[in-house]
Order: sequence, then C-alpha cells, then structure tokens
Amino acid sequence: MNSKPILFSLLAGFAFAPVVDAQDQKIQMPVVPTTIASVASGGHWEADGKYGTYQVIVESAGWEHVMSRVHIQWIEDDPNQREAVIYKSATIKEVSWNCTLDAPKFTSRKTNHPIVRITGVEPHSDWKCLFILELGTPGVYRILKKKIGKWLYSAPNWGG
Repeated sequence: MNSKPILFSLLAGFAFAPVVDAQDQKIQMPVVPTTIASVASGGHWEADGKYGTYQVIVESAGWEHVMSRVHIQWIEDDPNQREAVIYKSATIKEVSWNCTLDAPKFTSRKTNHPIVRITGVEPHSDWKCLFILELGTPGVYRILKKKIGKWLYSAPNWGG
C-alpha cells in the first residue's frame, strides 16, 4: 500500500494561521493536527544523489482506548528550493494501532542506519510496549524488536 496519499492528506491539514508576536508583527505558524502526539527528527540518509534527515511521527486517536500509529518521513534537504521537502513517507503497519505510544527517540548506533526506540502501553491490558526500528534509505525500514507485554514478535526483513 502506498502511504504517500495518507500521509500527504494528514500533513495537508497543516494550515497557516496568523500569530501576533511581542511586537505585534504577524508571523505564519503551522497548525499541527490534534492527532499528532509527537514528532522526532534525526539521523541522516543519502540515496540517488539526494540527502536529508528522518522524521518519525506518532499519531494518536481514540477516546476511551487511545491507540497510535507511526509514520516515517525521509526529509530531503533541497538546495534548489532552499527548504526541506518530504522525499518519501511510510506508515509503519507493524507498529500501528497496537499501543498508545510515547515520543520516539533516536538512539546512537555504530552503523549507518539510525535506530529509533518507541515505548508505550497496550491500553486494554496496561502491558508495556516496545518497538525498535532501524531506518534505511528512502522508503526502507526494519523492525528490530516488537514486544507487547510478555510477547516478543520476531523481526521481519527490511520493509517499506
């Protein structure tokens, strides 16, 4: 499944609203959708002559039992546009809608692929959740660990 349309529609919800600073000057600030629980940026990727950073987004929804899903964006540093643009994005289906997740954390590793650790709680049982992701070239990731309560799921090959 191509997650670009889903993530694009999610991020298309960012609107610009005028905000007045201390000197009463108008500045444009993005309005972040209320379902976005946290965003972490880090790491570095290179592929096909392009380069940039990663962004991991945790989106949470629900009322009585809040559940989360995770999106990865490969952000390209585009010197022609002099801004960062979304080069590729993916929704991590192996992690999504299992638990209520905390903010993702980039951890150091001695390889070229950054590691992201995401913890949380399974809302029906209060079991602790742990997901460890390895991020690769645009569109590619690997689940290194998926643990919900006492259940440890085997890690699949590279996904994306």
